[in-house]
Amino acid sequence: MFISKNSRASFFLPTEKNADLAFRRTTHLGVVAHQDDLEIATFAAILECYKNPCKWYSGVVCTDSPGEGYFDDYATCSKEELIKIRRAEQCDVASLGEYSSVIQLGYTSQEIQDITNLDVVQDLIQILELTEPECVYTHSPYDRHYTHLSTFWSLLKAIQSLPQEKRPKKLFGGEVWRDLDWINEEYKEVIRLNDPEQLGKRLIEAYKSQNVGLKKNYNLGIIGRRQANATFLSAYDTELVSGVEYLVDLSLLITDDTVSVFDLVQEQINNFAEDIVARLEKVKR
Repeated sequence: MFISKNSRASFFLPTEKNADLAFRRTTHLGVVAHQDDLEIATFAAILECYKNPCKWYSGVVCTDSPGEGYFDDYATCSKEELIKIRRAEQCDVASLGEYSSVIQLGYTSQEIQDITNLDVVQDLIQILELTEPECVYTHSPYDRHYTHLSTFWSLLKAIQSLPQEKRPKKLFGGEVWRDLDWINEEYKEVIRLNDPEQLGKRLIEAYKSQNVGLKKNYNLGIIGRRQANATFLSAYDTELVSGVEYLVDLSLLITDDTVSVFDLVQEQINNFAEDIVARLEKVKR
């Protein structure tokens, strides 16, 4: 049974009443900062597991940060009311996506960003031990949101605390506050989304508190990004898909502890720079 360091934590089981079984059958685990980040950054994993009896998705949301009441329907809500609304939305989305479980740890952004606070790391170690997933999905180290980056670091520290035989086989970072189309192919997973039921659209639209009004609509942004990724994937690719999601492969960070995040990031950036120069040189006048 999962017992968080944070008294505000909770978990929800949409498809299985037995918590131990719901955690244990998890094959794909998403770990993110905020409600709706699972459905933005890790949708490829959600879709892969959807209605697949051999694969199960579980999600972890690390913070309860309510953000702002951007729109008229929520502008008068208190912080505590927004937290309840967004927690409930996350549970509704988990049911819609038929997740095995969703865990909401309830930390604040300040607690996540505090490098001396290791409670979230301890929680994530426990979750990893309970679920033993094959693949883990989280925020990209190229994301520019500090709470996203803090979540990435906490998860990496948790995974690296495990013995090699208990670690996931794969670790991927997804797109939220920075795109990943620029990363060269050897470091990138290109996921063609076969989504005839429009699950991705239905999941993100279920977050009413994020998608009401005209100021900022995440549902339009994320679906538009996936369609743009598909359109500009290749000038010569005519295959029709509902969208493309890019993931950066970070697996080397959990299979080889001698490789640092900074080494891997610098290598990928240098590789991108070399590719740009080589293409320019090829057609130089």
